[in-house]
Amino acid sequence: MAVNLRKKYYGKKEGSKKNRPYRFQLDYSHQGKRVRETIKDVEFLPADTKEIRNK
Repeated sequence: MAVNLRKKYYGKKEGSKKNRPYRFQLDYSHQGKRVRETIKDVEFLPADTKEIRNK
């Protein structure tokens, strides 16, 4: 079973992706069905620095 970690962008779609907040999403196959689970507890904002994101 392969698990992929993807970014899910939120917010207004008129601007670039660099200026939108994002969350991570797990994408995997379970019993022949594709499952996507969004990790809702952690959200990254475009203004966050590297130190804040790495905590």
